[in-house]
Amino acid sequence: MTPLQDTIALIVAAVGLLLVASTTWTVTAQQQPQRPSASVRELCEEDMAKLCTDAAGPQKMKACIQGNAKQLKPACRSALETAGMLSK
Repeated sequence: MTPLQDTIALIVAAVGLLLVASTTWTVTAQQQPQRPSASVRELCEEDMAKLCTDAAGPQKMKACIQGNAKQLKPACRSALETAGMLSK
């Protein structure tokens, strides 16, 4: 191979590696549970303590909150809906 072909092959390999790395990072980032913002945590702290005392971890907490949506205080429910963590 000529030096030009070597350079092109190296660039193609680097671009391929970057595409694989960015795809892997995107999939990994999407799998992480969403942590509520500070304002949502503040507005819902009392409800979570009252309704979800046994929920350990973000997945179980989210399931507990969704299961008890009708019992949440309006401010908490509204904050969760705005954050996309609870359907309206």
